[in-house]
Amino acid sequence: MASNILNANAPVSKRGNSYECVRCQTSKPVVNSYKYVVNHTRKQHLLATQCPYWCTLCDYRCVTQEELAKHVDTYPVHKKIVGIQKTSGITINPDSFFGHSDMPYFISSDDIVAFNKEKSQEHYTKKRRENGRTAAHTVEECLKVPEASTLKSPNTGSSAVF
Repeated sequence: MASNILNANAPVSKRGNSYECVRCQTSKPVVNSYKYVVNHTRKQHLLATQCPYWCTLCDYRCVTQEELAKHVDTYPVHKKIVGIQKTSGITINPDSFFGHSDMPYFISSDDIVAFNKEKSQEHYTKKRRENGRTAAHTVEECLKVPEASTLKSPNTGSSAVF
């Protein structure tokens, strides 16, 4: 049996730790992956001019010039603007969409707190339940074989066991 080989109590989870934005003063703080909380903090709690780089056409903010160049080159709305300007005969420099701060604010542990493994698992389990998704919590549950089901034959309308 599979339970003899595998640890049946091992949780099935591919998620890492969860993080919380400490700047949020709401009853439901933002808790998610590190990248999500960092992006949330940049967008919700900082001015664009406090970020290392930002797009002057939209509200996108990032840490490196390479990230910003990729954003401008691949974002459909920006590609359309560049296309319109090219067909109008206007020479455009993609760098003109770049905002840059010489003294940016870098997000640190003062802005984000990491949950331990148990609290992270608790958070993601609660989140799955809130979203109406259920997941197998043990390897044993994942390996359960469904019993034979009763199906109706489409041609006869009678039931057949497979």
